[in-house]
Parts: sequence; C-alpha cells; structure tokens
Amino acid sequence: MPITVAEWSQAVLGKKVNVDKTLVGQGTKFASSASIVLGAQTRTKPTGKDTPEALLVDFPTPGDFIAIGVVQNVTVAQQKQITQLYEIGSTESYIIPGRTTLQASLSRVMVDGDSLMKCLYPYPEETDTGGGGPTDLTKMSTEFQDSAPGYHVGPGKSIGDTGNWFYIDLASKFFNIPFTLGFFFYDNENNPLGAFYLQDAMIQAHQISVAAQQTIVLENVSIRASKVGMFSS
Repeated sequence: MPITVAEWSQAVLGKKVNVDKTLVGQGTKFASSASIVLGAQTRTKPTGKDTPEALLVDFPTPGDFIAIGVVQNVTVAQQKQITQLYEIGSTESYIIPGRTTLQASLSRVMVDGDSLMKCLYPYPEETDTGGGGPTDLTKMSTEFQDSAPGYHVGPGKSIGDTGNWFYIDLASKFFNIPFTLGFFFYDNENNPLGAFYLQDAMIQAHQISVAAQQTIVLENVSIRASKVGMFSS
C-alpha cells in the first residue's frame, strides 16, 4: 500500500518509498522498452472517391491493431494552452486552461518489408486477377487523382515473398486520411499496465537521413493527432 509523506518521515531512513510487497526484491514488475509495443489500427481499403468506408471505429480493441516492429524511438507529447490572467488591483492571478495539442515522433529501421508510412496504414491488400499480385497502382493513382502514396517492390527471391509496399510521397491525397496509433504497456511478466491510442492522427513530416558510417538506416515521422483515446477495461 502507498504511504503518506507523514508515514514516510517516521520510517527508517533508506527504506523504499513504495512499500508495496509485490515490488520488494522484484525487478520484473517494471516496464521496459522490451515490454511496450506500438500498433496501427487496421482499416478497410481506402479510396479517393469513397473515404467514409475508410473511417476508423470510435471504440477499438487491442485486437484491431497490427504491431509495428523494429521501432527504435518514439515520443508522445501533450501540451495545453495555459493563460495566467492578472487584474488591476490585485497580486493574485487566474489560471485559464485552453486547448490541448498532441504531437508524436517515431523512428523505425528500414528493412525488407513495408515502409514506415505504409505500416501506419495497415489495410488488407487486394490481389489482381493473376493471383498473389498487389493492387494495381495505376488504379490507386486514378483514385487519388494521379497521386499514389508509393509503389510496390518485389517479389523477392524467397518462397512466398510477395514483395512489399514503399510509401514515400507525403503529398499524396492518400495521407489526408487519418489513422490511429496505439501504445500498449506491459511489465516484464507480461501483465498489462495500461494502453492508449492517438486518434485522427496524420503524418506531418517524414525524414530519411543517411551517413557514410551507418550500418542501419532510419525512417522518421512526425505526427499530429486530435485526441487521446483509452481502451475500455
């Protein structure tokens, strides 16, 4: 049980502040980067002419999210507008809250698979009449007014490799469709600690930087979102 500051001041110095018995001597009850996962919410195939079918449900569950791998860094920041108002005739002030803004940034290693911007939009891929081939990008370019988000690469040499999507053109109207990004926190024994998601998110910036001494290459995106959503228990 948590203790009050008054109780702490009467205890023996050097003891742990949190005296919860489940934490004493335990190193597995804490979250680490290995016990946290990110995921993008699945969606129907978006089209430029019929965007309502691509809208996301308001109350998703963890089963609606596809995990995003090889993520190296992620940051989520919330900022509320605060105005401190003074008045003539007093030294006191009023604290007036305003709107809240949401920003996030994400870095992911480039691998033999879908690019980062494609991973943020996980929808079922249609196949052409030949079987196993990706959706015709000529059709997608027409749907989004000659502005496809990227193109298909592959297939590769390994059996069953149908290739991957490389989404790169942030100017495409495809990226005017919002997505939902989920964050799931567990301790080192896989017990859930909490989760939330960024709703109505859009990519604000995308960056790839390469240096001569690099052994890996990172994709970076900056994200803006309208609000934080929480999962029902």
